[in-house]
Amino acid sequence: MAHSTIERWIPTQTERWLPTQAAAYLLGCTGEHLKRKRDTYGGYLLAGVHYCLGGGRTAPISWNVERCREAMHQQGLKARMSVSPSLSEE
Repeated sequence: MAHSTIERWIPTQTERWLPTQAAAYLLGCTGEHLKRKRDTYGGYLLAGVHYCLGGGRTAPISWNVERCREAMHQQGLKARMSVSPSLSEE
């Protein structure tokens, strides 16, 4: 089976770490939204777990899409429970 040029450069691993814009696209939000949800801004996305900073001040941030999606889901559940406790009974 022939691989495209891009597929040859994507490492085979269980976790995918992507730059901000690619991760935001897959998560259905903006890059700014992701950045605002980092722990350093009082959010729920944790450094080293959900995102990793690059080696320099202007280096791109890498995001673990699967972990971010799970954290966003858990945050959504918490938000909905605080508005409507009956959701826990469904």
